[in-house]
Amino acid sequence: MKKFGLIVLVMVIEAVALWVVSLVFTWNVMDVLFLGSLGIFGMVWLVLLALNQSNNAFNHLILLKKVGLVKMLVE
Repeated sequence: MKKFGLIVLVMVIEAVALWVVSLVFTWNVMDVLFLGSLGIFGMVWLVLLALNQSNNAFNHLILLKKVGLVKMLVE
């Protein structure tokens, strides 16, 4: 139940923040909501991409250690 409340709270804060941005720039609220959701999707996608790439690099290093190529590459 706490997670659901937190999700709803984040959605409400985001909607209010985007509405304030639409008032400041005198844009339509729908335009700001679209751009805001696009920006949030982009940020989440980039964070997940960075996590995936760092995990891939870590797993590759473990594989090299198991095969014994790390010692060969260092020497």
